[in-house]
Order: sequence, then structure tokens, then C-alpha cells
Amino acid sequence: MLTFNNPFNVDDASNASLELNGATGVTTAVVNGTTYVFVAGNVDDGISVFSVAANGTLTNVFNIDDASNAALELDGAIRLTTAVIGGITYLFSTGNVDDGISVFSVANNGALTNVFNVDDASSAALLDTATGIATGLSGTNRYLIVTSIANDAVNVFSVAANGALTFVSSTVDNGTLELDGAAAVTTAIVGGITYVFVAGSVDDGVSTFRLNVDGSLTNIAGGNVTDAGALELDGAQTLTTAVVGGTTYLFVGGSPDEGISVFSVAANGNLTNVFNVTDDATLKLLGVTDLTTAVVNGVGGVGSVVVVVVEVVGGADGAG
Repeated sequence: MLTFNNPFNVDDASNASLELNGATGVTTAVVNGTTYVFVAGNVDDGISVFSVAANGTLTNVFNIDDASNAALELDGAIRLTTAVIGGITYLFSTGNVDDGISVFSVANNGALTNVFNVDDASSAALLDTATGIATGLSGTNRYLIVTSIANDAVNVFSVAANGALTFVSSTVDNGTLELDGAAAVTTAIVGGITYVFVAGSVDDGVSTFRLNVDGSLTNIAGGNVTDAGALELDGAQTLTTAVVGGTTYLFVGGSPDEGISVFSVAANGNLTNVFNVTDDATLKLLGVTDLTTAVVNGVGGVGSVVVVVVEVVGGADGAG
């Protein structure tokens, strides 16, 4: 039986320099042998960085907020992702109030250096209420994919070796796609092809795209799924992937549905629903807002996959 032990806790009130008020986004990276956790504080308009010890305890090593630099796009910092390019680890953040993206290089000690910023006003990209963010490789080209809730759009940027972004393309909801209220995005490589999955929180669905070498997106008709029947896609706003036994699975959380739907991803990008779970007296799925996966006791990447769920704090289920 899988059990969880709580080794450490930290909150915004414990340190005035932390940027954890309204913590909504989190990601990790290993830099020069040290594991770091990066947290976006949506209310604090900033990012806090922690090193992770072998016993799971956290040490705050760096903090930055929107007010420290007028060029930053951290007002309403909400989602984070990382990528290693040319041996340098970069952290990418969306600011849903600034309608923009900030890019930072990560030093060996966890310190962040701002290297690039772009917003809705300075780019042809559609970044109003920029929220979801992910990276993907197509061929040897690294791309950053960002969703816009207000624009009902998904944007693609190429990422240079120095972390600079160049706008490539935008795809907007057109009635056949599930991009209305595009809230979250993730990527996965299946059969050598990079796929982009987008959750539409207003459309109550998911759209799947192939990420082409030139950064354009091709919609996969069999990868568009709308909430119906047993599916838990109402208000879909978070998704993640995992490979289990050689099959790639997509997990989607529906906040109003208070549940998770699981899909297998075929080599051609088509989605097949394989499982659904909804909140009950034993679960903590009320207002599910974020998902992640981890392999536990796995050998060669195949083992027990744990889906970690974040629910809305203060709901009927209690703090999640």
C-alpha cells in the first residue's frame, strides 16, 4: 500500500521575502546535481526557489517579484516550466495579469537571471490572460507553448540557445477545436512525434495537435474530446501525461466535475478514454486544479504511477 509522509512544510507567513501568496504553479529541475523547486505566487506576483535535501526538506535560495524589474511579466505569475538548452537550465513563467512570459536562466546555486520577456502588447502572439505553459522538441528545435484563456488560443515560440523567444504561430478556437478558455497545456512524444494537448475550460474538452518541425500545429481530429457521459471534463483546466507499460496516457482534471478522466494516446495522436474517477467521501477531488505524475518503485521507468491532485482549498472536502 502506498503511503505519504510529510517531511516538511513552508508557508508565506514564515518568511517575508517568500513569494508564496496564492501559490499556483510549481515545477522542478536538477541543476549541477541539486534539485530545485520553483513556485509561482499568483498574488505575490513572484517566484520562490527552494533547494531540496535528500530527506525532502526545503531551503529557500532565491526570490524575485514583479516589482523588482519593470520589464518582468510576473504580475499574476501562475504557471512554470523548465528546459535545458545548450547545457543551461531555463525557467519559463506566465503572468496572467501582465499577459506575458518571463524567461530566466538558473544558476548552479538556484539564482534566477532574467534573460527575456514578451507580452501581449509587444508581440503578435495572443497572450491575454496567458496561463498554461509547456516546452516541446520537434526534430532538434525547442519550442515553448503557451495558452491564452481570454484569446481562446495556443501560441508557439521558438527558444534560442540564450533563452530568447521568437513567435512562430497561434491557433485560435474555431468551433471544431476545444480551445475556448484554453487553460492548460502539456506535451508528450509518442512514436517519435511530439503532441501538444490543450485543456479548454469553457469548451469542457481537450484538443490534440502535432508539433511540426517548423513550430506550426496540426490538429488531430481523433484527439478532440468534449465532455459527455462518464467523462470528467467539465471545466477542464489541468492535464499531465505518463508512460505506463509502453503506453502514453493523458490525465485531465475537470474542476466543476470534481474528477479525472484518463485517455490512452495512440501513435497517431488519437485519444481513447480508458478510465474516469469522480469525487466521493473517500477522495479529495473537489475543485481539482492541478495534476502531476510520478513513478514509484519503478524499474526502467515502468512501475506504479501515482497521480497527485491539487484541489481547491476550503471546499466541502477540506484542504487538499
